[in-house]
Amino acid sequence: MWSCNGDAAGFLGNESKNVCTWNALISAFTMNGRGEAALQAFSKMIMENLKPDGVTFLGILCALSRSLVDEGKRNFRIMEEEFKLHPGIEQYKYMVDLLGQPGLFSEALHLVHNMDLKADPIVWQTLLGACQTHHNAPLGRYAARKLLELEPTNAHKLCFIFKYICSGFYVG
Repeated sequence: MWSCNGDAAGFLGNESKNVCTWNALISAFTMNGRGEAALQAFSKMIMENLKPDGVTFLGILCALSRSLVDEGKRNFRIMEEEFKLHPGIEQYKYMVDLLGQPGLFSEALHLVHNMDLKADPIVWQTLLGACQTHHNAPLGRYAARKLLELEPTNAHKLCFIFKYICSGFYVG
């Protein structure tokens, strides 16, 4: 409720703040399109000497996934380097989205190929969606093939790929 009306004063004055309550605030700001407020909350959490967890960084990366690319890359890096947290598939998905939406395809593909985890269908679908947005047919074909390799009988994924093909960007 604090994030919905833009007043986090009640939260910030609360003595029982912990990682879970900060995550709730960061996620609420994110869901309400208030990425800057989510970043400010994250900074305050760090100033209070609370160690963020994977959920914290998921909220931050989601908040940044449509705009602040450099800030997102920095937060992804400090997640591992400073806080010793290994990204999960969800964090990688948001990083692929963060890089793909502005058309940073070489970085997005490099990330996918160098992930500590095997890229799952959601990661490939995210990359495919960015390819469709930016009319990147060669990479889109590659992402579509990877998606089909992982889930050849998933109707939802097949519909997504069919939509991509019908949009005219998939040639061959």
